[in-house]
Amino acid sequence: LEAAPAKCWTFGVGGKTRKLLRRFAFAGGTLLKPAESARVLGAHLSFTKRQTKGTHWERLEAAVARARRVKWLPLHFHERAEIVAAAVVSKGLYGAMSHPLPARKLAGLRAACTAATWGGGRRSRCQELHSCLLVKAHRADPKMALTYQRLTQLRRWCQEDPQLAQVVEAVWRLEQRGELRQHKTAPRGPVGLIALEAQALGWDWSVSPWEFRRPGLGPVPLCGGPNGYFLHEVRDALRSSALRTAA
Repeated sequence: LEAAPAKCWTFGVGGKTRKLLRRFAFAGGTLLKPAESARVLGAHLSFTKRQTKGTHWERLEAAVARARRVKWLPLHFHERAEIVAAAVVSKGLYGAMSHPLPARKLAGLRAACTAATWGGGRRSRCQELHSCLLVKAHRADPKMALTYQRLTQLRRWCQEDPQLAQVVEAVWRLEQRGELRQHKTAPRGPVGLIALEAQALGWDWSVSPWEFRRPGLGPVPLCGGPNGYFLHEVRDALRSSALRTAA
């Protein structure tokens, strides 16, 4: 039994660890250097402070190509929107909970999805109004669907796995103390990404890891309360944020 360098890899989250892992002997083979990023169960993970290309880039590009084909289907507006939600957005956003997506690539996918439903012959459009009024934005708009998926995924994790909820709380406390991001370009993990999403919605996640505070409104619980209420409040916040942008 020998290690195949193409199928085996090591990783380290610190410079000292990565230095120790150089020319690592394993199962009769030698792994020359640790990986800076890897694909795990289809999701892209980064182990260094640098943003790296990977399968998430490839999926975004493939989703854009698919959205451009959907635009020419001889179907009704809402039928194309359902195809975009089922076959385009889901492909482009797979694994987005584990790593931030490049903003330029995400913007390109969003424009392609809007064109797929709006059509190629009508040029004048407001992307935010299109998403809020004409389609189910949390499914057919990649930017809004990304926020929706991340928030609902974290809630599901904490509800279904008490041990994982303890990990989320511990990481949240480190995030609040600024002990995780010692470099401004360092990739964020799931908790850091949720913090960015909450900030973009105008929610405050700095008081407790188990609720989001909102100005002038009651808090939204991360784990407690009916799931329907949580999902409604997230969708409503997404629409409100998009309409503020359009204004």
